[in-house]
Amino acid sequence: MGRVGWSRELEALYLERAFGHPSRQRITAYGDLLSYLQAIKGLAPGADPASAPLPLRRTDLLSQGERMLARLGWDGKRARGFLEEKLGVSSRQLLDDEQLLQFNLELESEMISTTP
Repeated sequence: MGRVGWSRELEALYLERAFGHPSRQRITAYGDLLSYLQAIKGLAPGADPASAPLPLRRTDLLSQGERMLARLGWDGKRARGFLEEKLGVSSRQLLDDEQLLQFNLELESEMISTTP
């Protein structure tokens, strides 16, 4: 927090936006903790916690992907084929958060291109 220049109160504001609570001790999912640390590392000194980019949350990315796959009407086989074509893996579990975001963006593009 010293590098970013945030007091505990400013960090609490950011945590409330990102996770719905003002304490980093309440981040219980390992993936969420990693995402939080990654996001903090990327912040410039003096960043405004009210508008700083929020961390990617794996559970949210997976849920978002599930919703898009359902809207596309794809079964597991079709989804795996698309994933292999776009990112060269057969399971979303093999993706890091940035790649998972990329997959979701690919799904979104697919939804846009197939909407009449």
